[in-house]
Amino acid sequence: MKYCKDNGYEPYWECMEKNFGSRALAEKFGYNKEFEYYLYEFDF
Repeated sequence: MKYCKDNGYEPYWECMEKNFGSRALAEKFGYNKEFEYYLYEFDF
């Protein structure tokens, strides 16, 4: 994270809503939920 910010990159975090561990880690690093989107899955 520090490398990104020191070099002009803006890191972001993306994970599924049910991934509680990843969400907790993101919050620990100071990330906040900015938006939510839905994915649809279907077989062809």
